[in-house]
Amino acid sequence: MSNLPSELLIRLKNILVQCEQFESDYRLMYFFKTGESLSPWYLNIPQANSLESRVDNVIAFLLDKHLRGTQENALVLLLRSLSNSINQQDERHEKLTDLAVELKTTLGSSIHTALKSILLLAANPKNTPSLRLQEEEREIRKCLRNGQVLNTSPATQARDIQKLMLSFQPQIVHFSGHGAGEKGLVFEDVSGEKTIISSEALANMLESHSRTVKCVVLNGCYSKFQAEAIAQHIDFVIGMSQDIGDRAAIAFSVGFYTALGFDRDIEESYKQGCKQIEIDYPTEHSIPVIFKKKQ
Repeated sequence: MSNLPSELLIRLKNILVQCEQFESDYRLMYFFKTGESLSPWYLNIPQANSLESRVDNVIAFLLDKHLRGTQENALVLLLRSLSNSINQQDERHEKLTDLAVELKTTLGSSIHTALKSILLLAANPKNTPSLRLQEEEREIRKCLRNGQVLNTSPATQARDIQKLMLSFQPQIVHFSGHGAGEKGLVFEDVSGEKTIISSEALANMLESHSRTVKCVVLNGCYSKFQAEAIAQHIDFVIGMSQDIGDRAAIAFSVGFYTALGFDRDIEESYKQGCKQIEIDYPTEHSIPVIFKKKQ
């Protein structure tokens, strides 16, 4: 709940404690179950022993949840549903409606702010095919707008990653290098030779940063295996379903970060990345795939 201004949070709590749906765990679960936009979460609503605790728990639970497809924030959807369930003559109706608008604006601003920091992890170890990693970095930098920052780590060693994540706290993590199929992604060891980090290890590492990382881009061949594993913990993960050419991989980055720079959301930016490949390298545009965390 630290993402919300304290004054807004107080008003939010004050109006929710006035809603009869919060009087019991059963009534709240039933309200979620019978509401089309809220039903994806009804089985996971946290229970509580008091009205105030129930309100606190629901706010904390829904704050980072989004409806699949529309990406509408779940807390905003709750406010709208409560407002629609109340007679328009009831003063709570207007308060809930106004709070839904204010909350959507506040969270929307937070989302755009959250996508300012990008961490590029590049690796091209000895005795592996040469990649145009500097060109990709240069092309990404050309796309950045509105205060976006790209932090880069060339020749990334496996042991560097945790420190880099903690140092920069990125909202987007971009890997540029070689994939090893189901085995994992290729990084460098202390001597510059190839070392592979498994899908499980990558997913577990990124899980500990899931509160800040909103998207992971794995721009390496056959990285869909790692993308699917990481998507258990991260909202959006993009990987490659097969071998992808160096130029096509760069084209995806150009399309993706150009759209992101113009405040498009991640799914739309992914589509723009694929379209850029289709323009430049038509036979490879279907290789990037996107995975979304299940609610």
